[in-house]
Amino acid sequence: MLQYTNEALVNEAEDLFGFDLNGDGIQGRVIEPVLFENYELNSQEYTFEDSIYFELDPSSWEEAQYSAEMFGGNLVSINSQEEQQFIYENFIVNDSSEDDGKWIGFTDKDQEGNWIWTDGSSTTYTNWNIGEPSATNLGISEDYGIIYGDGDPNSAGFWNDTHSTGPLLYSGI
Repeated sequence: MLQYTNEALVNEAEDLFGFDLNGDGIQGRVIEPVLFENYELNSQEYTFEDSIYFELDPSSWEEAQYSAEMFGGNLVSINSQEEQQFIYENFIVNDSSEDDGKWIGFTDKDQEGNWIWTDGSSTTYTNWNIGEPSATNLGISEDYGIIYGDGDPNSAGFWNDTHSTGPLLYSGI
């Protein structure tokens, strides 16, 4: 009998060969969905075309994206003026949270200046505020997109690039 000591290799081999090699009664990895099936949202759900939208709790961008993935999706990708207006009307106008804005799934964290949507959709629409994206602020790289809240009527609904550190002033959509 062979002795397997590297669990990752055993799981990979079990997946590859299609049977239980280590006698644990499980073929391959044990992948238990961590989806938030019993999680109660603190916000209302909205529908636009074939997607469902809701607001996540305040967090870093990475935490918001992870939470969105656990719900089976991604942070919002905004692909048209109509979708932008939908987001603005449902999540920005009369927002009762204390957020300065909302995280969106737009990032250039992998390559500066190459903005991509986390869901892989093409960039067909942008709504950057004047002078944005700016890449850095006080030497801190700004790799994550937000949509400004209604605190300043001159920038409400426009996009900004920002960092994901410091006070948690944003919640994800």
